[in-house]
Amino acid sequence: MTDFELSLRQYQRMEQDPASITSLWQVYKLAQAFGITVDELLDC
Repeated sequence: MTDFELSLRQYQRMEQDPASITSLWQVYKLAQAFGITVDELLDC
């Protein structure tokens, strides 16, 4: 995942909830499928 950085708070939240890692991965893959960045996808 290039150009994809997580803040410390986001990382700590992911450690507490492993399901969120899957959710982030799905968001990333969805953005890839549309050929856009995660930022562009979340701005919609």
